[in-house]
Amino acid sequence: MGLLAASSLLLLGCPNPNTYTTPRTIGSGRFQGSAAIEAWGFYVPNAPAYLPAADRAATFVMPPTLALRLGLGNRWEIGVRASDMSSLGGDVKWNFLKTSRIDLAIDPAFQVYQYTANNTDGTSQTFEFLTCRCWWA
Repeated sequence: MGLLAASSLLLLGCPNPNTYTTPRTIGSGRFQGSAAIEAWGFYVPNAPAYLPAADRAATFVMPPTLALRLGLGNRWEIGVRASDMSSLGGDVKWNFLKTSRIDLAIDPAFQVYQYTANNTDGTSQTFEFLTCRCWWA
């Protein structure tokens, strides 16, 4: 149980449908592209009545996520993406079990993004993040 908990820190990632791929690789020398749109929203059920409706609930459509994949062989492919047109990411997929009935692959990935926070004194700070994930499919 301890091994499962420890490995989950390294092997689990944020479940974002824009990064899903099938376990089967696309084939040597082949390209595949995708574009995905997402939205996020919030609702504060017990917000004070004096707050405007926009401060109690809102939905925002995000810029698209664009991805490109390249097959490096029968069992390998690489992918790059621009998530929400604001951060870069990539992955390398290995389809280690490929049969007529089942495919299994491992797909370690990374994403780099920035967040800027405005301070009350009028200055701002920028934070840079690197996230990593590993999918089993």
